[in-house]
Amino acid sequence: MTGRNQGILNRLSVKLIQTRYHYREWYWIIDGIPIVNYLEEHVKQEMKDKIEFQGSFLGLMNAWTGKLIDKVENIFVWKLVESMEEINVPILVCEDDCDLSCIVIVAHIRKDETYIYWDKIGMVDWRNYSFQKEKRSGVLWIEAYTEEDYDKYGATFLNISLEDEEYKDWYASHYEEEMLKCKQNYMKPYIQKEENIHWLIETNWKFEKGNYDFMIEQYRKIFSGNMKKFMEKGS
Repeated sequence: MTGRNQGILNRLSVKLIQTRYHYREWYWIIDGIPIVNYLEEHVKQEMKDKIEFQGSFLGLMNAWTGKLIDKVENIFVWKLVESMEEINVPILVCEDDCDLSCIVIVAHIRKDETYIYWDKIGMVDWRNYSFQKEKRSGVLWIEAYTEEDYDKYGATFLNISLEDEEYKDWYASHYEEEMLKCKQNYMKPYIQKEENIHWLIETNWKFEKGNYDFMIEQYRKIFSGNMKKFMEKGS
């Protein structure tokens, strides 16, 4: 199931699969094989031992379906999914925790006008992650400001801290906006750094853009449906 170097196109689809744990997951099917089965078969035991992963890839939860327990994390993942950057994107997470703090499997994804490439798949190493740094990486992190951020936040947040009442009042009514900014400013660059990823396997998958876009639209519908349920449950 390689293609990038030989010019072979891999075929991609989406299917609701009955896992061995008696629930169903929407998995990518690459050349007829569910992605979790591919990982379970091809990631060597030596690699599992090296990263101290004693579990199974079978049953991991898809990160794109809008079923992470945190709304902001669902939105954050989709911003990465839709990015045109060459980027590591979460694809699978621990089925017990259902968030981005435990087992997170990423794909290294590149895009051009004709093809999309999933070069390799790895697991995030969270040992160097700082939730305190993440907390301070929101609208008060001036170093990360874009021109749009300066226009939106600059007049308010250039000279205040997390302890200032002005920030606390804003945070109370803009919680999700702040949390998403923290994820974008801290978690996104963290999972792009080579030292924070244990690369499990080189896949070299190459997908035709039309095939890939059709897959994205299928997941977008699944995501939208689950996010609607999320909102209804929270209301």
